[in-house]
Formats: sequence, structure tokens, C-alpha cells
Amino acid sequence: MSENTGKYFDVSNTWRSLLSWTVFGIVGFAAMTIFYFTNQEGYIRFAFKARLAENIQAFFYLASGIIFIYLGFRQPWREGKSHFLLLPFLLGFFYLVVCGEEISWGQDYLKYNTPSFLGSNLEGESNIHNMPFLDSKEAVITQDRLLHGFVLLYGILIPLAYRFSSGIRGFLNRIHFPVAPLAALPLFVLGFVYRQAINMTHPHYTHGEVKELFFTTGFMLAAISALLGRNLIASEPQATPRKATADLQD
Repeated sequence: MSENTGKYFDVSNTWRSLLSWTVFGIVGFAAMTIFYFTNQEGYIRFAFKARLAENIQAFFYLASGIIFIYLGFRQPWREGKSHFLLLPFLLGFFYLVVCGEEISWGQDYLKYNTPSFLGSNLEGESNIHNMPFLDSKEAVITQDRLLHGFVLLYGILIPLAYRFSSGIRGFLNRIHFPVAPLAALPLFVLGFVYRQAINMTHPHYTHGEVKELFFTTGFMLAAISALLGRNLIASEPQATPRKATADLQD
């Protein structure tokens, strides 16, 4: 990658980075839309039957989880401390759990039978997110609503607040919150838009998998950005009171 390319496809909180990944996301949006309308059978195979999209999502969750758990320990180690940073660690652990759910805890690969206590699973798989209390029309809190709430908060609202509010930025920096960069924001937004837009005229259950592919790509960018330290903006130093400054000068 050349220096100029790296400059435009940086994973940071700069406006240039936001613009670059917006263009990237729009290209992906257009590609998946064209794919659906020109080869629906291939689209369905990619998004559902062959589980290609799901496996990519699982890989991104796995990689992101490993990165954030590593980051939970890296900074304290560098400072010679024995504790770890709780929030990056918890985010990493969450991603690993979601990865396990995506692949039904290895059922597709190991070919084991679904345990009896998961017998009511709507897909007949070894996971929690397809259980009736999270995946039925009667469910109040569904897996989709949980995912959408997380993406809206972690991927869109917090990064915007972090970018525009110095007070929130200082607080999140103090608690070592692994904030997502602006670079990832367009992928989260386009994930929402993709499913809603295409479902208006051509509803199909596989569009949800493509939506999640946008989301998990955003999670992966956020993890890489945190690993490189590109997601952070330095907190503004607190202004020194005038009297204290005068006393120091005396």
C-alpha cells in the first residue's frame, strides 16, 4: 500500500478517513445490490445456503474479540501493572461469544446433535439467538433489536459524541473505552440502509445476513483502529485557573 493510499484508507477519526470508508461502503452496497438483481441464486447461496456471509461474520467477530482481549492486557503490561483494562476485555469477550453463536458453537463443523435443552431452537441449531424468546414474532426483545441497539449505540452515537464533545471524549479516554472511529461509522449506517431499502421492493430473509456483513466489517475496522491506536483523540487539557497561573509566575 502506497503512502497516499494509506492516508485515504486510514482507520481513524479524521474526516478524510470517514469520506474514504463511505465511498468504500457505497461501492459494497452497490455491488451487493447488483449481485442480488443479476444472480439471486448466487446471492442466496452466498448469504445463506453456503453460509459464506455467516462464516465471514464469524471470522470478523473472532478476530475483533482476540484483538480487544489483547488490548485489555497490553497497556497495563507496558506500564508494568498486573491488572487489565475491563472495557476492552469485556468487548472482546462479547465478540467471542457472538462468534460462537454465529457458528452454533462449532455444530456445522463438528456435526454434533443439538442438545435437548435447545430442542425448541427455531433453526434446530446449538445456539441461543434462534431460541423462541429471541427469534419469534412474539418476542419483545429480539436478536435483531439487540444487535441494532448495540450498533446504534457503539457504532454511531458514541463515536459522534466522542468526536464532537470534549467532555464525553475526556470521560471515555479516562475509562479506556474502546471507541469506534469515524472510519467505521458509514458501514454501520449503510448496513441499516441496505436492508431497509432493498426490503421495500424485494423483501427476502437473506438481506439480513448482508446487513450483518456490513456491521461486522465495521466491528473489524474498529478493532484494527484500536490496535493501531488510531481510534483515539487526545483529551483537551484542562484550563489552568488564572489565579493559580499568576501564583506560579510569582
